[in-house]
Amino acid sequence: MTYEPDDEDQELREVLARLPRRTPAEVLAEIEAARRASASAWAPPSIVPMPDFPEFGLVRYACPLGCGWHHDEQPGAEAFGPILLPVGDRADLDAALTAHAGERAEVYQARVEAAVAEHWAQAHPDAG
Repeated sequence: MTYEPDDEDQELREVLARLPRRTPAEVLAEIEAARRASASAWAPPSIVPMPDFPEFGLVRYACPLGCGWHHDEQPGAEAFGPILLPVGDRADLDAALTAHAGERAEVYQARVEAAVAEHWAQAHPDAG
């Protein structure tokens, strides 16, 4: 038995011929839907550097320039705060909990960004 690349090409052409053909409008609609989904899935850019975890329960954000400064956070130690839960169905409860978690994440990110920006302005004003 010998290997003939033309045989594989013919098999591929036969498989492709059986696939449904999409119109250019359908292809464009799929691309646009994927673009919109990816745009909403990504978080906005942030100045928060990658964290280190020097010990259990501690998240450390070090200066990207390596000057020795760092900002520590203990995410589990902060107050959870009051949360109002709806008396609706499970979807309403899930949405309320997700919204509350999102708000807490935004506050956390803003706090770390503020610490990094303040350090950057004080210690590295000429760095950019």
